[in-house]
Amino acid sequence: SFEWAVSAAASAGLALLGAGSILELADADGLSLSPDSDRSVRSQQLLYELTDITLTSAESLAAGLFAGGENRLPSSSVLAVLGQLTDADLATLIEATPRSGSAHALLLDVQSFAGGSSRSAQARYAVELANRGWMVTLVTGSTTVPQAWTALHEATEVLA
Repeated sequence: SFEWAVSAAASAGLALLGAGSILELADADGLSLSPDSDRSVRSQQLLYELTDITLTSAESLAAGLFAGGENRLPSSSVLAVLGQLTDADLATLIEATPRSGSAHALLLDVQSFAGGSSRSAQARYAVELANRGWMVTLVTGSTTVPQAWTALHEATEVLA
C-alpha cells in the first residue's frame, strides 16, 4: 500500500504542477517540498522527494496537514493520500478541512493490500470524511491509480 500511495502522490503532484498549481508536499512528519521553490525544477524536486520518502512513525497527521500554517491561502485545497487511520487522525483531518477550498482524499484500505478482508474500519472513516465535506475514494489492493483518480473525479462532479 505504501508504494501505491507514493505512486498516487507522484501522479497527482505532476498533474497539479503541469496545470500550474502551487504545490506543497508533506507527510506526517511535516513539509518536505515548499511552494517557494523555483517553478522550473518543481517536477524534479517532487520526484526526488517521493523517491526518498519512507514510512514515518509520527503519531499524528497534524505536522503534515498544518505544515503550511498561516502562509497557506484560505482558498487552498487539500489532496491527501492516506493509509491506515485512527480516530485521532479523523479528528485532525476534519480540523484541517479547508474553509473555502476543497478537500480530496484517496483513502487506502490497507488490509486489502495485504490480502485481508476489504471494507475495514477505513470505510467508516471514508463516510465520516465525506459527511464533513471531503471528496473521498476508498482504494483497495485491486484499484489502479487511474481508477482511483476517475472515481475521485466522478465524486467531485456529482457534488459540484
